[in-house]
Amino acid sequence: MLHVKTGVIVTWLLGVTLGRCEVVDNSPKTGDNGALDARYCIIGGGPAGIQLGHFFLGANRSYRIFEKSHRAGSFFAEDARRMPVHRRLISINKRFTGARSDPEFNMRHDWNSLLGDHVARVTNRTRELYPPADVVADYIQDFAGIQIQAGRISFNTEVLRVSAGKTGNALEKTSSFLIETSRGDAACQFVIVAAGFQSAVKMNEKEEAFVEGYDELKGDTQRFEGKDVVVLGGGNAAYETIESLVNDAKVTHISRLRPLPWKRDSLWSSVRGRNSDGDEVLFKKSLTEDNRPDAEGTRMAMMTHYVGDVRAHRLGIFDSYSLKMVDRVLRCEKQDALFEAFRCWHNKVCLHTCLDVNEDVGLPSVVWKRHLDKDEAAAVQRALQLFGTEHGLDMTKVADLTESAPIDGVMALSIDRAFLASDLGPGFFPYLERASNVTLSKPLSPQNVVADHVIRCFGWKINTSMFDPKTMPIQTTVKGKYPVIYDTYEVPTVPGLFFAGTLAHSLDFKKSAGGFIHGFRYAVRSLFRSFEAETEGVPWPSTSFVLDGTNQSILALRDHMLNRINVAAGPYQMFGGTLIDGIVLNRRIAESDKGSNGACDAKGKPLPLVATYYDEMPPSHFFRSFSESHNIVWHYKYGKNFSGPGVIEGDNVGSEDIAHAHFSTFLHPKVELFGPAKKPIPKTFTFDKRSKPLAQHWIVENVEFDFSSVFHKAPLLKFLQKAVKKVEKASGDRQSCDAIRAALLQKMAKDL
Repeated sequence: MLHVKTGVIVTWLLGVTLGRCEVVDNSPKTGDNGALDARYCIIGGGPAGIQLGHFFLGANRSYRIFEKSHRAGSFFAEDARRMPVHRRLISINKRFTGARSDPEFNMRHDWNSLLGDHVARVTNRTRELYPPADVVADYIQDFAGIQIQAGRISFNTEVLRVSAGKTGNALEKTSSFLIETSRGDAACQFVIVAAGFQSAVKMNEKEEAFVEGYDELKGDTQRFEGKDVVVLGGGNAAYETIESLVNDAKVTHISRLRPLPWKRDSLWSSVRGRNSDGDEVLFKKSLTEDNRPDAEGTRMAMMTHYVGDVRAHRLGIFDSYSLKMVDRVLRCEKQDALFEAFRCWHNKVCLHTCLDVNEDVGLPSVVWKRHLDKDEAAAVQRALQLFGTEHGLDMTKVADLTESAPIDGVMALSIDRAFLASDLGPGFFPYLERASNVTLSKPLSPQNVVADHVIRCFGWKINTSMFDPKTMPIQTTVKGKYPVIYDTYEVPTVPGLFFAGTLAHSLDFKKSAGGFIHGFRYAVRSLFRSFEAETEGVPWPSTSFVLDGTNQSILALRDHMLNRINVAAGPYQMFGGTLIDGIVLNRRIAESDKGSNGACDAKGKPLPLVATYYDEMPPSHFFRSFSESHNIVWHYKYGKNFSGPGVIEGDNVGSEDIAHAHFSTFLHPKVELFGPAKKPIPKTFTFDKRSKPLAQHWIVENVEFDFSSVFHKAPLLKFLQKAVKKVEKASGDRQSCDAIRAALLQKMAKDL
């Protein structure tokens, strides 16, 4: 049995650095002719850019990182962008993982460190499960130290423009990109954008004048002491902000309902109004399996398995709301609901929320509802007339007070939107209150909210303004949040342009961890390996097993595979087929065999099947590279429908025996056998588009992720044995070897 390991292993013999890395800017200065040119140009010195640069440096490639800040990891740094604003990360820093001491396994639970051992990891820098942002910022700066010393990072260098087209530089005549920076121009053959999100998602210009953006906060929550604060948004930034405010302010959280990947188990009865007798009227709907609607609400990570959804330790506002505290939660029923803001009560902000984009937006009036008895309504009506007289206004065109059917006693004050935006708008409600002696600042409708401050937390999106629109048309997806890319990270419309890190998360958005360090560090490594294979002629690292017909040869393949399943962090974090491990099954190791019929060599000697194992490939790279071969792939996946409230209920284990492994619910491995592709595989291929497998095998779930028992090993061995026999039969008739040998013997006899 032959066991061969191929590929490149780079080891840094630099020791462990525990102190801060001082920035010594060795990068070329403006005026150095061609000094910024590189084969690979990386835009952004955050974790993804620094990680990719680390691999390039180890392979001695020509590359340069352009970072507009004065340091690496500026997104997290206190003296730069200082995100997250309130300085506590949601990425797990699990220092101790039990009896298993494998470093690769431990990386499954270290969500902040990069791939490289030349500096102490984050798990050695803080005891906290959710580390302070500054710890990670300092770690990234230290990790970048060897690249800083090598002069590969240009700090304080803002990329102003990127355009495509031959540059004719001396480094590479085929160079196809020109990067214009604040320190000079650079010619590059490949551009990798790892700059992270640069643009906040905002409201329209009118509303932005009345709100504060999450990106504008400084973490100084004491200025909100004793105030009414509204937080808009349904993601982690909103809940992080709420968590920081509850000690100082009364908080109202308003968010849109979000679609959830499961059906509702029940439909709550709700109070819709009162009948003519004053009794409450309940509207109920009976549910069956067929008419259960899709669930809507807050996407909680504990129920979706997606790390980017709202994390449990941020959910204190729901405690306050459910336990009758003054802090409250309001939901907009429409997923595309809009928010409108205007100045009121002189220095307060009035929100008209949950607007229907089709019904409410564009109407001339804002409706303000309040419980008023007949005397109060008459007093407000008189106050409206007085206001019109004082200011010379026809109040029939400004405001109208009517009864709001179908609920008795609720009056609706319809106010002209243009008037509210005028100079008289902020003083309108205070005037009515003084003149009528009726309080209007506590509206009945949840659509109307009065606040001292409104904070907008709508997330981030890519900023494409640096790209020349004529030569580099960038398409976006997920409402403009991410660029459209192949699963090999390349832009379809601009060959040679790649995205890495958070910006490549469109491939597994709301699924696995590609938008976060613990996921994209493996995606970045696969991008580096793709460059090595496609442009540098360095094969993707692999391990080969010669399946010589003995049981030991298949056992070696199985044990290698199980070791990866047990400890590998890449497929574990990039589950669902975002990155896959694959085994290519061929008859030959080399192409040098002449006269082979596929089953035997030119001398009639049977050729053994060779299994070549590849780690962590993007699916399209794997299936396109080995489309003519049989192959086996495995990936981690959750069980079908294992989401929603049932995830945290008692009866949540799908299977405990191998006969029903396919019912496993928790994250578990699935193995699939594929034959040669029947037609060419396009670059747009994704794992979800794979063909039906020839055979498949589920490994029964294990909450410890230890699949080394006989319970797991024996069924996998049986599957591999059957798969090998199937491939041997399909890849050539070994009986023909006898015919070749007979023909050779006949020829030899004739020659004699």
